[in-house]
Amino acid sequence: MSLTRLLPLPRLAISLILAVVAACVLIGINETGYLQSTVALDDIAEASRTRGALNRLLQHVLDAETGSRGYLLTGDPRYLEPYDSAVAEIGQNLDALRKVYAPDSPEYSTLGLLTRNVQRKLAEMDLSVRMRKQGNEDTWKFVLMTDVGKEHMDAIREQAARLINASTAHMEVSQVQVHNSLLFSRIGIATVTLAGLFAFYLYLRQTTALKLAGEREQLALQQERDLLERQVRERTASLAELATHLQQVREDERGHLARELHDELGALLTAAKLDVARLKPRLGAPTPEVAERL
Repeated sequence: MSLTRLLPLPRLAISLILAVVAACVLIGINETGYLQSTVALDDIAEASRTRGALNRLLQHVLDAETGSRGYLLTGDPRYLEPYDSAVAEIGQNLDALRKVYAPDSPEYSTLGLLTRNVQRKLAEMDLSVRMRKQGNEDTWKFVLMTDVGKEHMDAIREQAARLINASTAHMEVSQVQVHNSLLFSRIGIATVTLAGLFAFYLYLRQTTALKLAGEREQLALQQERDLLERQVRERTASLAELATHLQQVREDERGHLARELHDELGALLTAAKLDVARLKPRLGAPTPEVAERL
């Protein structure tokens, strides 16, 4: 069996194995990048929701303070509607934020401080509003003129800003992770693609070499067949020539023998006949049997 018939099967198996390995590597890179990106995007979404909740908490605290101050300054009950609505929303915001942070995280401690300051701010506003409703002018004015409300509000802003910055930092880390995952996928896919192209180039190169080797082998076989056919023709011609020569030699030998027999034997018989003719008169009267023999 020729070389070109023996090599393709192992080479085909190797090529198939390499193709399966490359496909598995690509799938692994793609799945890894997808999972990492999904986790990072979920973290980004969670951080964004946390920032939104903190901003809404600050806005509701500001709305409650604005409503309470408007009521304190004007006595118009319409200012209590946004105040009451904001106070109700603040409680929901705090409950939602408690579910976001893990109990053992630093942010959870900051959230506890923020919750206490918000509750103090709400207590201070509730006291002022109740005193205004009861007509206790000196009390609510005293509370309004003190710096307690400002201190609480500054603490709320500081702690909310700290949590917002933590969420922003977490979001940036997740964004970097997404970028790294995409970069890893990009580099991995590019590397595997280049490796596949290089392997395909080697495969084509080896296939071309095998094809050329097969062509050379076919050419050598054809030349060998031509040589054998030429030798067969030459030997056939030689045998035919030899047979013709032998036939000619045989005919020549037969002619020679015929000539030898005709000339020598004929002369011998003629001489014998003459000798008998000369001897016959000298015998006198031979008997009939001797005469017949002579």
